[in-house]
Amino acid sequence: MENKRLSDVFSGDDLDMVNQDLAQSADLIDSWLEGGEIDPDLLGYMVYFFESLTSKFPQS
Repeated sequence: MENKRLSDVFSGDDLDMVNQDLAQSADLIDSWLEGGEIDPDLLGYMVYFFESLTSKFPQS
């Protein structure tokens, strides 16, 4: 299966929302790597978010 880009799967407001969620996830991970506290609720949201992305980008 060929790799896809976010823009191949999402558009408009949906693409903007996914981009924002990815950017926020990256910021949170950076803060954890720097010793920041992990908020279990935010971690749970990130798990849900990444699981939902896997349905749009299935493994071959």
